[in-house]
Amino acid sequence: MPHRKVIGIAGPAASGESLLANSLLSNAPPRASCSSN
Repeated sequence: MPHRKVIGIAGPAASGESLLANSLLSNAPPRASCSSN
């Protein structure tokens, strides 16, 4: 079941990329973003 492996790896990777992009766009550290949520 390679699909599951791909999703498992892509899931966290996409989340990390999203957090990085959001932090860069917001010009604020990820910790502040997490605290805000």
